[in-house]
Amino acid sequence: MILHRLQRPPAKTVPVAMMFVAVGMAILTVAIAWPKFVSPAAHFGADWSDFLRGATYGIAIAFEAIGLVIAVAAANARRTERAREIDSPSRP
Repeated sequence: MILHRLQRPPAKTVPVAMMFVAVGMAILTVAIAWPKFVSPAAHFGADWSDFLRGATYGIAIAFEAIGLVIAVAAANARRTERAREIDSPSRP
């Protein structure tokens, strides 16, 4: 549903890109705060805790990159639309 909105005009895709960035920042906050709140128990070793923290960092970076790519594509599409408007003046 969210990715379906990418087929809309560029002005409508920027909020989708910012949503991906915001979710990525929230996940990054969880990854940074991970050592403060999660202490590995005896049966859930430190290796698994480190793995989950690293995976959380990876997911956050992926969301940030997706948001960046969508925002750049929207900016490029908007610039292309403006160039078309300038190149082909409307007739009265």
